[in-house]
Amino acid sequence: MEYDICRASEPDSPLFANNSIYSAYWKDAQKLFDSPPSKIPSTDAQLFQKHRSENIRLFAYSTYVISEFLDNYPEGFCYALFDADGCLFRLLGSETMLQALADDGITAKTSWKLENIGPNAVTVGLAAGCQMSTVGMENYALPLQKYALYFAPVTLQNDYPPHALIENGGIAIFVPAEQHRPEYSLLAFSLANNIMVNIHFLLRNSQAHDAKGLGVLFLDISFASRKVTINHYNQKLFEILDIPPCDIAFRPVEVLFDPPPKNQDFWSIIQKRKYLRDHEITLSVQGKEVRCILSSDINDQPSLHVLSVVLSLTTAKEISSSVAQKMGNGAVRTFDDIIGSSAALRTAIDRARVFAQTDSNVMLLGESGVGKDIFAQAIHNGGSRRGHPFITVNCGALPRDLIASELFGYGSGAFTGAKRSGNIGKFELANGGTIFLDEIGELPLDLQATLLRAVEQKEFMPLGSSKVVHLDVRIICATNADVITMMEQKQFRADLYYRLCTMSLEIPPLRERGNDPILLANYFIQKTCMRIRRPTMMSLSPEAQQLLLELPWQGNVRELQNMIENIVQLYPGERIMRQYILDYRKNTFGSIRSSPTVSSPLRLPKKTPHRDLLSAQEIISAIETCGGNRSAAAKKLGIARKTLYRNMERLGILLE
Repeated sequence: MEYDICRASEPDSPLFANNSIYSAYWKDAQKLFDSPPSKIPSTDAQLFQKHRSENIRLFAYSTYVISEFLDNYPEGFCYALFDADGCLFRLLGSETMLQALADDGITAKTSWKLENIGPNAVTVGLAAGCQMSTVGMENYALPLQKYALYFAPVTLQNDYPPHALIENGGIAIFVPAEQHRPEYSLLAFSLANNIMVNIHFLLRNSQAHDAKGLGVLFLDISFASRKVTINHYNQKLFEILDIPPCDIAFRPVEVLFDPPPKNQDFWSIIQKRKYLRDHEITLSVQGKEVRCILSSDINDQPSLHVLSVVLSLTTAKEISSSVAQKMGNGAVRTFDDIIGSSAALRTAIDRARVFAQTDSNVMLLGESGVGKDIFAQAIHNGGSRRGHPFITVNCGALPRDLIASELFGYGSGAFTGAKRSGNIGKFELANGGTIFLDEIGELPLDLQATLLRAVEQKEFMPLGSSKVVHLDVRIICATNADVITMMEQKQFRADLYYRLCTMSLEIPPLRERGNDPILLANYFIQKTCMRIRRPTMMSLSPEAQQLLLELPWQGNVRELQNMIENIVQLYPGERIMRQYILDYRKNTFGSIRSSPTVSSPLRLPKKTPHRDLLSAQEIISAIETCGGNRSAAAKKLGIARKTLYRNMERLGILLE
């Protein structure tokens, strides 16, 4: 049905019969205006920029969607994009139509508000939040009466309560009034729906990526010009790329990544639409190089005029931190967990607190069982790396052939039995945090050299891999060995020792800690009783307390803890008697250590010299003396059987 553009002079016209909403707005306009407005007012340039920046996602993405449809419609056709306040952001259409609208004062930056220009499809559609169309003189303002307007709102709400609006505005189609077609209303609705679906898809995908702790970058590629535009990013991206946060929304991707000839690998991903997973790449970002791990996903739908790339970026350090947290290798102890009030212990704690505020390597010295691991955790948690990985490696517990792969990792197929995907080493897992090398004195000499190179150069290469891993790790070492004597005997590298021992802390043995054995015993009693749900809490008799102060405690805190747990679980009653302690020591150590020696000063047995390196004569003599029995020979030499075989291999000794 054709419309006469002069039919709508009165609100009671049949043209309004089926639209009571529009009729009401028309009546209000007749009260507000003396006569129909003769021009569309403009928005101040500064205010227009404010409107545009606040609605940049709606503006840019709608423009992108609309531009793909321009070639498919007739010459006298134009799209208009509005925000919620009626600011006309942009007009897209044929040159003929754009010029005709401009001649009538209808341009971008004009303000379409009911109080300024009265009712029409745009002003009423925005006010009522509904789809609307007006033709000819249904438009109250005189400049609009030549045209037919078809408006559809673009309204998005947050998926989660309180479901606040995140996008609001609308899209309109302008055609000359004599070209009015009802199907143009459907086209406006389809375009608005397309914009909402795509923005919603963009937001949901970005939220999913944000939840993974990755840097996210959504790129749109124009079908016509092949220009690459940033249409979404998150704040984590700037952290990954190590640049200050800035506004890059809907700007060319070159504002972030330097253009060719730099970033050849990156531009190849875009141009060739590569799907990648955990691809290591060096990016030139605003003039500086950044090493990243990148994954890409391509959304290529020509029929929908959609070509986009979703990039997820992280770093080896971020991955290491995530893996370390999943492995449960975090430090849980703090200085508050160290129990004791003796002057010797408080001095050690005060010194460790100072160490925690630095980033230097630390060597913890002390007998077995004094709590070196707890001090290491406390130093980590007391410093700036507390939120990063804390990885523990017991150098004395790892088989010699596996120490290198455990510390530094290996690549795919590095050796027989290796995982196909390779393995991340402990140093890489600790990147950004702390690695605790316990029993460092047990590390073989050849691996000491490898460790020294990694510490000095701040980088290493995993076994069987060509990638270089850059280190940002604090090293805390611990040993109960006499490292100075080991260096004199060429059993520990002096250069490695001085690299690791930037700061050293000797933790006092339990027998030198005054009344601390009683404090610790009471703590372990309470802890054990609660754990096993003992109906009555035990306590130490005065005689038992005195005995605790007299014992030598060669096993230190660990020995005390084991003894208390044994007594609490085996003996009835509420008192721990002196005899319970003596019985435990007799059953555990025999008669030699069942009673304390209080008549002479306490002395620790002299430490057994490190036996990692033996001479050929020593080995051959021991094996011959033991009749060829190598297990007996190892025992005679005071070493493990594996150590014997390692020395035989080193010296080339082949015995039948």
